[in-house]
Amino acid sequence: MRSSYSIIIADDDETTCSLMASIVKRIYPSAQVFIAHNGVEAIHLYGQHGGDLFIIDYTMPLMNGLDLMRMLRSRQITTPIVMISGHSLIEQMCLAAGANLFYLKPIDLNQFMSDLILLLSP
Repeated sequence: MRSSYSIIIADDDETTCSLMASIVKRIYPSAQVFIAHNGVEAIHLYGQHGGDLFIIDYTMPLMNGLDLMRMLRSRQITTPIVMISGHSLIEQMCLAAGANLFYLKPIDLNQFMSDLILLLSP
């Protein structure tokens, strides 16, 4: 396991961002966590810092999570993406568009933490 990762969390809800950041820091204490409140900010952060993992909410202003993911994949960015949503009907669409994992809110935190470890394993 690497000592440091760069992880971008894209969600317009501050509480969710804080929760996701605390989970990431619990698993990877030296990780750099960057918070974006919409897809446009996430793309900007990726351009500045790169990224080893995206955690993306589906519903965001300016650019939703699905459009963000499609843009990343169209640019040949293969960074793992975890999509989170309260809308179960979009799961297959998100996975087909390139999400590595899809979580329906409320998420199972233990499973989420296990999956993060697997996604970032060499």
